[in-house]
Amino acid sequence: MLEEFSVKAIKRILFIFNLFFALTGLILILVGVAIKSYFTEYELFIDDRYFSASSLLIASGSIIFIVSFFGCCGAIRENRCMVLTFSILLTFVMILEFASGVTGYVLANKTGELINTKVHDTLKLYPNVTDIEILWDAVQKEFQCCGIDGPKDWIDAVGKLPLSCCDGLGALHNLTCTVESSRLYKNSCRIKLTEVVKDSTTVLGCVAFSIIAAQFIGIVFACYLGRYIRKSNYETV
Repeated sequence: MLEEFSVKAIKRILFIFNLFFALTGLILILVGVAIKSYFTEYELFIDDRYFSASSLLIASGSIIFIVSFFGCCGAIRENRCMVLTFSILLTFVMILEFASGVTGYVLANKTGELINTKVHDTLKLYPNVTDIEILWDAVQKEFQCCGIDGPKDWIDAVGKLPLSCCDGLGALHNLTCTVESSRLYKNSCRIKLTEVVKDSTTVLGCVAFSIIAAQFIGIVFACYLGRYIRKSNYETV
């Protein structure tokens, strides 16, 4: 009697957990898409491995929707095959999330080094490549910075400063920007961009590892329910 009551409780808990998993799947997809779209804005400055981490998170979230279906049906119908499928798929998702979380933390620690390499490659291409020109101008205006480590980088690379290195340029202002300009940005773009990318990859890692803990509990409940269903089938036979 007590065992039957506990199994009914586990069935309800497992069903609620699967609703929660469906929600976490949506969260994973939204976080992955948001970070990936944000990285896309600066893709010429960011290593491809950052996109792989967010893609893993999106894949994990998508699979969780399928996993939740098997979990709900298995719990309600006491179908051992579906419960076991749920456990296996959930374990696979946990591995994906773990890989995504580890990748996020590793990349967060290497962000400065990776970005420094990419931005140096684009600096001298600024006058000749339109996409790089647009991206550098957007970054310098958004983060109010100039050059990789300061305005001197532009002087060394192309011999002058882009207009985006100065604040407030427009129809009512002088269309020039020099190292003597009073509204010159002096902050390092590398440092600003590194901070933003590092924060995003850290969030990615935290989200992945937080959800893994809840999913592990779901696997434990599913295994217990599967064992009970198997035992019941033997007793019926």
